[in-house]
Amino acid sequence: MKNLVLLLIIAGILSLVSCSNDQKIITEENLVIPNDAFAFYIIEGVHEHIDLNTITLDSIKKLENRIIDYKDLVSYDTSNFVFELIGVSKLHIDSILFARYALRYPLAAVSKGQILFYVYLNHPALSSTPNYYFLEPSTLPLWVQGYLYFCIPPSENIPGDKDHRKNSTMLQIFESDNKLI
Repeated sequence: MKNLVLLLIIAGILSLVSCSNDQKIITEENLVIPNDAFAFYIIEGVHEHIDLNTITLDSIKKLENRIIDYKDLVSYDTSNFVFELIGVSKLHIDSILFARYALRYPLAAVSKGQILFYVYLNHPALSSTPNYYFLEPSTLPLWVQGYLYFCIPPSENIPGDKDHRKNSTMLQIFESDNKLI
C-alpha cells in the first residue's frame, strides 16, 4: 500500500512536470483571422476601461474565443439596433452575464478575415455605461428571448456614416441572408 501511494505521488509529480506553461507570443503576421461570415470574439482577458481603438490583433487570443457565431444570429433589427440570438451563442452570453456579475468584456466583430469594429459586452447591472459601443440585454428577465441591444453611450454624437451599428459590411452580410429587420 505504501509503495502504491509513493508511485501515485511520483506519477503525479511527473505529470505536472510534463505540463508546459510556455506561452508563444503571437504576432500580427502569424495570426490567422477566421474566415467567418460574421462573428464576435472576446478580446483576451477582462478589461473594464480600455481604449478599443488601440487593440491589436495579437490581443485577441488566436481568435479562438468566438462568443457569438453568425449561424446563431437570427436577425438584426436596424431600427432598434437589436440582435436576436439562439443556440450556443446565447449560452455563451448567458455564461458570461450570469457567472461573472457586473463586468464588461470587449469584443471584436470579425467578418471575412477582417476586424470590422470593437464593442463591449456590458452587464446590465453596471452602474456606468462604457464610453464606447456596447451590447447589452435590456433586462435580465427578458434575456430568455435572447435579444442583445447594440447601444452607443448617451453622451456620444456619432455621425450616421461612422456609426458601427450601421456598419455597411455587417448590413450587407445580414441582408444577403434575410437577417435584417
